[in-house]
Amino acid sequence: MEPKKQSFFKKYKKEIVIVIIAIFVFGSLFYFLFLRNKTNSSQNMQDLSGKPAFNFKNLLSFFTGDNKGDDTDGNNLDENIAHDYYFEGLIKIWDKPVAGYNFYDKLFTYKYIDIDGIEQDATSTKTILQFVDSETGFVYEKDLLAPTSSPYQVTITPFPNTVKAYFMNEKGGYKNRVFFQYLNADNTIKTVSATIPTYYGSTANLMNSSTLPDNIKNITTSQNNTRLAYIVQKNKKTGGKDDTYTDWYLLEDVNDSYGRRVYSSDLSSWKLILSNIGDLFAQTTDTAYENNTLYKVNIHKNILGDLSQLYGDHNGMFFLIENNNLLTSIFTGSGIKLYKNTTFNSTPFTDNDLVSLNFTTLANKCVQNNASNGQLLICSVPKEIINYDTGLPDAWYQGMTTWEDNFYVMSSDYPNGKLLFDIKKDGQVEDIIDAKNLNINSYKSHLGFINKNDGSLWTLNIDNILYSGGD
Repeated sequence: MEPKKQSFFKKYKKEIVIVIIAIFVFGSLFYFLFLRNKTNSSQNMQDLSGKPAFNFKNLLSFFTGDNKGDDTDGNNLDENIAHDYYFEGLIKIWDKPVAGYNFYDKLFTYKYIDIDGIEQDATSTKTILQFVDSETGFVYEKDLLAPTSSPYQVTITPFPNTVKAYFMNEKGGYKNRVFFQYLNADNTIKTVSATIPTYYGSTANLMNSSTLPDNIKNITTSQNNTRLAYIVQKNKKTGGKDDTYTDWYLLEDVNDSYGRRVYSSDLSSWKLILSNIGDLFAQTTDTAYENNTLYKVNIHKNILGDLSQLYGDHNGMFFLIENNNLLTSIFTGSGIKLYKNTTFNSTPFTDNDLVSLNFTTLANKCVQNNASNGQLLICSVPKEIINYDTGLPDAWYQGMTTWEDNFYVMSSDYPNGKLLFDIKKDGQVEDIIDAKNLNINSYKSHLGFINKNDGSLWTLNIDNILYSGGD
């Protein structure tokens, strides 16, 4: 009787096991020597097709089960890592009108396995986008590290037909308050403030609701939404006749219910500008048909403040001010012009201190942000500006003209400005975008904006374009 033949695996079992172990050992050694630092430092690797890029670390984590998120956070860290490598580009977040939006930084915890195989706890932050749906007044949020996810509803307290919404964050960047503005039945402007609940997987009511004075005509926030200022129009009798005046209030902390009164004026057309460092400025108007003047509001501790004139004698001006950088658009005889003052220090300046930019748009359609390598300026620039005869920015405010935009950038890398993103070509969207309410999150990775044409909310991943070699 012939002996039974051994299978190939049984015959060479020992050799096969040795080969498998050797491959794993040498593969791991190669990874830690050559790939580990590269994959850890390159948080923006992407496949431009829109899919997560292949990554050895992700493959290893898939088989070992490492880097799993803390269940209490409601997010899996594996998903967060994958989304770090996801090139999302231009995304329409909400296709219905939004009243306002905000970026805030959320602290989360997760567990991971270190190099010695020991489970460790760690904390990090991520940017959350939150916004108010105009029709319902509900607050929604979206994790920017999960670009393919849908926004989730946070609140169930309704504020129907909210016209505008503003947010206040804590100094550390976490969310706190929301301000709703809507018209009452008698056309009185109502403003309500409330605390936004933390989201634990289900909707909840707003908390600590309070009603601010009626007829708040102007509200402004610092770009990081840690401060808020507003103007209340009030009535008085002057010589037996009804007259109006304005009181100005400043909230420097989320714990301020109504803020403190810092100025009073007989004029009602004021517009306020508030910087991240707490400087408050005011311009008399922004219409193309009246002369405009810019002032610094000098705030005093126990008495009302006073004004220092900084610049004026032009029509149709609008200002953005952040630290020592001032941006203004001015309506001239040849149309709208955009200028920058990079030596601004809250003291008077002249036309000679202004430098014309290489692209034309309204300052209202721009955002500037301090970056580690200098000032970052992004503007939504119309392909063509028309209707000069009606005056700007009035024609744009009133909807008499609308534009189709692309995004331009100025920074230390692009001091003369350059096209950042061609919406039709790069974004591959059919929407005609006329952007307003531009803002940048604290990590300078995402640009947010509202499309003035339909009120929809959008984000653009600028991190992939500016810092990862994208076009």
